[in-house]
Amino acid sequence: PPEMLFVSGREAPQLEAGHRELHRQDDETMLRMLEEKYAGDANVVLADTTMRDLFLSIVRADLTVVETYCFVPGEKLTCDMRAFAGVNDQSVSEDGLRAWADVTSGKFHAQRFAGDHFYHFGAGQDELLETVAASLRG
Repeated sequence: PPEMLFVSGREAPQLEAGHRELHRQDDETMLRMLEEKYAGDANVVLADTTMRDLFLSIVRADLTVVETYCFVPGEKLTCDMRAFAGVNDQSVSEDGLRAWADVTSGKFHAQRFAGDHFYHFGAGQDELLETVAASLRG
């Protein structure tokens, strides 16, 4: 079994998702709604038509998984877990981040990094990488 699981930018799976219909919208509506919900540095990528065309299907697939997922209670994971989010990520509440602890019997730690939902692309990236490396070293 895995020794450690890192999760990021998402509330715990047993909590109701804050949206369920984004993946069903036409491209322009979906992108507009994402920009309103998540804002941040990564929207610069989606503003570029070449990059948007490249990532649009990936974003839609990701949204489909998130929005159609139904949590089924069961046996807890046994691995250690680290849950991360950006300090300014309005899509992840403090309770939602800490609720990941309920899905593992292993050690748990929640941490926020400088930035928004896309902290790992910007302000929080260096600290995130240091934290992950330190976690893996034990």
